[in-house]
Amino acid sequence: MLATGSHAWENELVGEIWTYSLDAVWAGVSDCYADLAREVRARTARSSRPSAASASPR
Repeated sequence: MLATGSHAWENELVGEIWTYSLDAVWAGVSDCYADLAREVRARTARSSRPSAASASPR
């Protein structure tokens, strides 16, 4: 797995139906994507750093 993203969903009771507003859905999708992108950047930055062995001249 490369990365994951998450969002804390909060539903609401509307007319006796538990639901999410469309704005809340898109905000959640955006939040998940931002979380995913941050994790990918962090993992990529860690894996692209040269190791001590590869950084030393031979």
